[in-house]
Amino acid sequence: MNALVFTPPPAGHGAHRRHRHVAPGRPGAPAGRARAAPPRADAPRHRHSRATVFPRSTVVRRSPRFRRFPPVPRPYRRPRAWLLLLTLLTGCTPALEETVPPTPTPDRPTATTTATAEKLTAFPAPFPVTGLVDPVPATLPAADAAALTDVLTQALTRGGIRGGYSAVVVDAERGTWTGAVGTADGTRPMTSEHQFAIGSLTQTVVAAEVLRLAETGLLGLDEPIERYLPAGLGFDTNDATVREVLGMRSGIPDFRETVGYSITVHADPMRAWTPAEVLGLVGDTRFRKGTIPSESATNYVLAGLVVETVTGRELHAALRAGVLAGPGLDRLVLQPGERPTEPVAIPFGVGLEPGTWSRGGGYLLSLSEASAGGAARAMVADAPSLARWWTRLCGGHVVSGTSLTEMATFPSHQIGLGLHDLTAARGTPAVGAYGSTPGFAAFAACLPRDGLVVVVLTNHYLPFGVYDVALELLDAVRDR
Repeated sequence: MNALVFTPPPAGHGAHRRHRHVAPGRPGAPAGRARAAPPRADAPRHRHSRATVFPRSTVVRRSPRFRRFPPVPRPYRRPRAWLLLLTLLTGCTPALEETVPPTPTPDRPTATTTATAEKLTAFPAPFPVTGLVDPVPATLPAADAAALTDVLTQALTRGGIRGGYSAVVVDAERGTWTGAVGTADGTRPMTSEHQFAIGSLTQTVVAAEVLRLAETGLLGLDEPIERYLPAGLGFDTNDATVREVLGMRSGIPDFRETVGYSITVHADPMRAWTPAEVLGLVGDTRFRKGTIPSESATNYVLAGLVVETVTGRELHAALRAGVLAGPGLDRLVLQPGERPTEPVAIPFGVGLEPGTWSRGGGYLLSLSEASAGGAARAMVADAPSLARWWTRLCGGHVVSGTSLTEMATFPSHQIGLGLHDLTAARGTPAVGAYGSTPGFAAFAACLPRDGLVVVVLTNHYLPFGVYDVALELLDAVRDR
């Protein structure tokens, strides 16, 4: 499910000046401009800045990873919280009218309109499902497949990773491509059938199930979430609504930020955590709800309990009967209620070796990690299954168009209900999500107006590399 939200810096804040420090009278200095005083050593920096004031003649440059398709924006973190690495990409989301929005007209850009169309900076409403309603059941031509495979091969070589990549590109008008490069465990070749842990991409699936239940009238998005939790849970929900929980605006801290959490969850790989035990890790601190979103896996532990309470089923069974129903999704599973099955990609990363799989009881990464992550981050998938689900979601086959519009309403910081707004990065409607666990990284996105879906999975922890690969795959298929 994880990038920084770059807000405008405070006025006059030197850390964000992107010009060289040039004294008056030197070549390139503006006429009459007084030489700026050098920054004090103790001068504060903007907390989300990756630049600072350098001595003169030094150019402040952006990190090379901030390219044409920047990482999914991550919400602002309060000073007390440590900055998590990344999250897929102020105010409570306004409720939509209960009427069904007008049926979108076909709006896939043509060669004539694409050049003149104004680039979008925010995802439109209603959700433009028409581009992915009925993708053609074909494979992309051999020339396209070769170009896309070359993208993966170059990424593997460029990154020098020990694992591999598995990816899918769906072009609704022309066909689908699947590809894999590298190794699944250091020896076996990677294939498109290999399953990976997908981390916070789990949240998109759970959010869709909650929206599906709302469609049936079993719950209300603007009702307090406490109303749909098990009796006697005794957890302080901060009076947050279901919508605020799904949109990361509940003000409830992340259980993963508990001191010693990582040591605790890895101490016994075979421990089976319950949601109540996970919630018990959260302290008493609460923040103002309904304002700036703050990434917290605790929100989706609560959302999973809502699904179980409302449906009367365990979460994995409720998903399988709901948003995971249908053919071709058997390898998109929720641990620990469902298990990964071979072939499985083995995680590589700091402190992670192939033995992790056997020590974890056949779960990714372990029974302890899977049961603690639960509805927030415990799903595993192969690339074709995940791409198939995203294609159905963005084509209006998983939840209704009204619910899709709810999910893709972004009050601020490009964060909706299980989705992140990537529109500004591409200039065309785009939503996606990012997930990572130790040794794995995953990215999925759809460009519904263009009829495109891309999924990239890797078994080496490359939190930013999957963005570059996804971008290059999209560019390759759109340029053909």
